Amino acid sequence: MKILTIGDVVARQGCDCLRHILPGLKRELGAKLTIVNGENSAVGNGILPGSAQFIFDSGADVITLGNHGLRRREIYPMLEENEFLLRPANYHPSAPGRGSVLLDMGAAQVGIISLLGAAFMEPIANPFDATAPSRRPTACCAAGSMTWPWWTSMPRPPRKSAPLATI
Repeated sequence: MKILTIGDVVARQGCDCLRHILPGLKRELGAKLTIVNGENSAVGNGILPGSAQFIFDSGADVITLGNHGLRRREIYPMLEENEFLLRPANYHPSAPGRGSVLLDMGAAQVGIISLLGAAFMEPIANPFDATAPSRRPTACCAAGSMTWPWWTSMPRPPRKSAPLATI
């Protein structure tokens, strides 16, 4: 099964680009499942119900969020109502929404978990603790929130060596 992951969709321009490119890209790659990071899809940053719906209407099956995902309170009800809109699983349990979903894809089940890394971020629960076996969805395959952009089928550009402090 081919799973397409789309990194950070940013503002209206990113949403418009996604709407234009995603349907053809899914056909071209034969993707059966599409996961899109939408935490910055609202103008400014964060995500709003309108930008989330726009991403779903463009062809996303699941939207993952990161550290900007809860900046806009308007998204809180949608996080509670839509099981395919995922905030990081390692947020405090009192945060709205859920951090993982189990999808029945017919021949297989796919577990998707959204996690937020802890390095250089505000204090957050360890993402490895959030993936403890007792907290994982039972699945044949698992996919995390990815940040590599829509051109994942193309080779990565060469990465310049740089000290970590300048990245």
